[in-house]
Amino acid sequence: MIYELKKERFGSIKDIVHKQWDNIEIMAVLSGINTGWVFVDSLETPATALLWSKGIEGFYFIGNPDNHTFNAEIIEFIINHLRFRIIQSGLNHFEFSGDCIMWDSVLEKIFNFKELIKSRQCVYQLDFDKWKYHKTNGLCKDTDIRKIDLNLIQSAEILNPEFVESEILRWWDSLDYFFEQAFGFCVIENKEIVSYCITNFVYQNTYTIGIETLEHHRRRGFSQMATESFVSKLLEDGCEPYWDCMFTNTASRSLAEKLGFYLDHTYSLYRLPL
Repeated sequence: MIYELKKERFGSIKDIVHKQWDNIEIMAVLSGINTGWVFVDSLETPATALLWSKGIEGFYFIGNPDNHTFNAEIIEFIINHLRFRIIQSGLNHFEFSGDCIMWDSVLEKIFNFKELIKSRQCVYQLDFDKWKYHKTNGLCKDTDIRKIDLNLIQSAEILNPEFVESEILRWWDSLDYFFEQAFGFCVIENKEIVSYCITNFVYQNTYTIGIETLEHHRRRGFSQMATESFVSKLLEDGCEPYWDCMFTNTASRSLAEKLGFYLDHTYSLYRLPL
């Protein structure tokens, strides 16, 4: 049997998460900071779990990958119990990864379907010496960098506050909760938010990075400006940035390396149509 774990008990399974990687997104959900669901093989002594992250809109397999009972039951559980909830969330696919590299061969055996799509994700960590000496991107004429707050989002002078607001609400339950737990910066040009860098997940003193720039304003250095302000604020507060992006996202990877981040590891990401 596979059981759903109540939110107040999420923290009880932190110890089964593998330590090979930081797994910030997983730990943020288990700490109750970010929203998710958790399903375990046992309510008393869980060894393996499946975790859903609202912001990621995907799942993580965590704990013991050699749990044959759990592995044998998971497809039926997804079809009969999770499929409707996933579709209700507006998705038509089951996206997942493991909390360590040992999960890869197990997951590929469990989900041995021709429709299974495999890709790679990259996790970057900051090299503090390279960060100190990287070349910063100065402001252009008619541009400004602002810390994102409620006054900014509610300002009648800003032409597109929904650009930032909708992204915040993808990852966080409310604006108030975001401002309580996290922060972000944006670049404004002629009263339009053209780029932002916000926190997607928080665990202890580590903050993940989420960046977006309006398509018609890309390749102008705005992403770098917003991210530099974000990382500078983190370091001032004694915190650390965490960068996770798709292997195929060359723009994100190039920016990370330009700012002094180095590739720490890659991991497999899988997608299966429902």
